[in-house]
Amino acid sequence: EIPSPEIIPINQAVSNLTSDPEMYFLPMAQDEIYLINPYACGVSSWLPKAKLTRRNCPFFSVELVLEGKGELDVNGNTYELEPKDVFLLHFDEDHTYQNTGSGRWKKVWISFRHSLLTPGLNQLGLDMISKISLKDQDFEQIRRLFFDVLDEIRDRNKDFRINASATCYKIFHLLARYAKVISSQRANVIPAQVQAVV
Repeated sequence: EIPSPEIIPINQAVSNLTSDPEMYFLPMAQDEIYLINPYACGVSSWLPKAKLTRRNCPFFSVELVLEGKGELDVNGNTYELEPKDVFLLHFDEDHTYQNTGSGRWKKVWISFRHSLLTPGLNQLGLDMISKISLKDQDFEQIRRLFFDVLDEIRDRNKDFRINASATCYKIFHLLARYAKVISSQRANVIPAQVQAVV
């Protein structure tokens, strides 16, 4: 539970793993429910060897790597994470991510708690994807969108909830294009057992 309607600039749970974290938490408005409604966002620079494990993750998070090297372990799969990679942390999954480089591992992230988001992720094809590697032009666009969301939630100007929600939709829409390609590639992969028989 978030104790007040004010933005909380620091999350003590992970502050010892990062340098100069910038994190903002926002409670859900009782009279304003949006399908894509971020409740937290921020930028964090993870120290070398910093590591975090979650069980039965209570939220969905989309995170964009800006600097350094990291690694995500989820459902028995390991994903290397470098700049221009987006990684998705899904509701109820177990995952571990960590800085595997010698310098800082910097990322910007947006988290969501609303259960109504799940059907939308399914329709966009993002429900079964943990990592997306962006093209250069898409990276710059999505990076700007991430920081637009952060600015909206931090500054809390008029209509900031609507603006943040709309910007998150743009991010998901761009990521959905990659999800279609990834799903198509998976569908065309012949299992190793079948290849052996053929």
